[in-house]
Amino acid sequence: MAVGYRSVLRLGDEVDAIATAESQLRSWLAEKARGRSALVRADWDGAGAIDLGAAARLVVTHADRSEDSSRRRSYRLEETNAAGTFVVSVFALSLPHAHEHHRQALVIDVAIEGSDDIDVIDRVDPPRLVTALLETVDAWDGSTRLSGKPRAIRSADVGELLDAIADPERSAAVIVAGSLGPATDEAWTRTIESLTKQSVGVASTFVVYADAMEDVLHALPASHELRPGSVRTYAPRVVLDDPDDGVRHRFLGPATLARSVAGTRVARPLTKIHAAAARRKLVEQDLPADIRRGVDLLRKAAVTQERLSKVERIVATAREALPVDAATNIPVAESTPVAQANVMTGAAQAPVSESLAAKLAKVVRRWFDREPAGVGDLEALDALLTTQNSEVAVAVEQLDEAADRQLQLEAELRDARVRLEELDLELALVTDDLRESARETQILRRHLILTDRAEDTHVGFAPVEWQAPTTVEELVARITPGEEQHVALERVVFTGDVDAAFEVDKRDPHGRYAAALWDYVHVLYDYVGARTSGDLAGNVHTYLTDDRVDGYKCSPERHAGTESESVLSNRAWREERVLPVPDSVVSGGMVLMHAHFKPTHRDTFAPRMHYHDDVAESGRVYIGYIGRHLSNTKS
Repeated sequence: MAVGYRSVLRLGDEVDAIATAESQLRSWLAEKARGRSALVRADWDGAGAIDLGAAARLVVTHADRSEDSSRRRSYRLEETNAAGTFVVSVFALSLPHAHEHHRQALVIDVAIEGSDDIDVIDRVDPPRLVTALLETVDAWDGSTRLSGKPRAIRSADVGELLDAIADPERSAAVIVAGSLGPATDEAWTRTIESLTKQSVGVASTFVVYADAMEDVLHALPASHELRPGSVRTYAPRVVLDDPDDGVRHRFLGPATLARSVAGTRVARPLTKIHAAAARRKLVEQDLPADIRRGVDLLRKAAVTQERLSKVERIVATAREALPVDAATNIPVAESTPVAQANVMTGAAQAPVSESLAAKLAKVVRRWFDREPAGVGDLEALDALLTTQNSEVAVAVEQLDEAADRQLQLEAELRDARVRLEELDLELALVTDDLRESARETQILRRHLILTDRAEDTHVGFAPVEWQAPTTVEELVARITPGEEQHVALERVVFTGDVDAAFEVDKRDPHGRYAAALWDYVHVLYDYVGARTSGDLAGNVHTYLTDDRVDGYKCSPERHAGTESESVLSNRAWREERVLPVPDSVVSGGMVLMHAHFKPTHRDTFAPRMHYHDDVAESGRVYIGYIGRHLSNTKS
């Protein structure tokens, strides 16, 4: 079962985490019971499983320790509806004698049974319980305050913002929005509040007002700058003096945001995409050590509690299934093991109640499926129960070991994911270096061919306007009419589905796909220039393979001039590649785009950029699709 949302709240020492959790949970359940939910009750008393309705169950677990007065509670709400079974888990820890600060803590998880890791983040919203908690108590992440709404930063508050960005102890994101100007600060704040609804509990959000922008711009290095009108998400463990670290902290540009805003309300798809990276990071990384110990204790206690509960239900069912006492018509002296033992030994019959004799006979019949035959049955029963008790003890020990192993494996998986992200970041940096080296090689090759004077060759940095975007969202904005004014839009226009394009960002936390796709936009831009200037008479593939033609290029291996025959002959697959263009290009506004760029083959997602070459008519190239690899023989 994959977790799609997690919030870790440190409370002040003066707050009782358990009392707070129970109070807010009862209020939340009562609110759900009054609404459209199937809940019929919202209360409980002590540990155990409580049915709250036909499709809802609450499991409460206690794990207290008297020796240090520590208290731990978990509350697991399982609720089933048409969308699936949603599981909200609240872990409340009250550790009055712990050495660390923030001895009171809450962890809130939301999961969906049967969902995969990526799907569940899209389907889960922050529970209203978290919003209510943040409105009721002060909550912290490291030294950074968490709140349910954006915090306005004026000139006197800049230090608080900088401390939050650099806080080495925080595990949640810090989202910072730069002012558009003093006249729009209040409306901008409402827009950012709408944008970050899916980030409640997993990020601290700040809106820098106009009078504080200059101080913030001066305080942050270029690699970590905040641009006016943009929204930047600072991941944990910021290293301000490392320029390479800036790659981790992503921008949301004003044009992309403007496209999804109506008034001050941001469309839901963008709020989901914007929150996805921060939510995934919190879910995948390990909890702080002190909280992890408490959560692990509660999870093991919950497993034990559930096991004992199942045993009780099985025993109760077995007792109910027993027939009415069949020994009532059998004389006690003849039917009971005790009586028969007395007969066989010649001993005087002891006064044995008929009910006891009947019960002993019933036990023998249950375990041996026959009528009792003598005292040997009791000895056999004793041996059987002793053996089974030992087997149960061994099984319980093995279950405990399995639970410990599961927790260990989960911790190892989280560590592996952290290492994978670090490698992904390193790969992004290496890819940038390789891209720059490839550009230099292209320029040198052209100069050698055209001038045959390598000593005069000079390679400078890429023009600022051609620096790669950090997200596909930003890329799309650059080449969409009516969005950011970019020189590329003169020759290359995006006409596709923005939602499909934005899906790429979910798989690309460090912008490697975005950078590669932007290279292809640059290639197409210079290709159009070569065609219109008369330097080239061929197509894109000719441009990429002809060193005599000047311009920005990528490896020809990254380009496919058409699709395979198996793809084009499949009607459904072919239709997927019929993509939109302006009506002025093709009557009806749809055209087959089989030519495409392919930044990677590494996975089944493998994003593609499909385009239509209309240079001969309109002098432009139209990109009709950016997104997941379309259907083919390998998908």
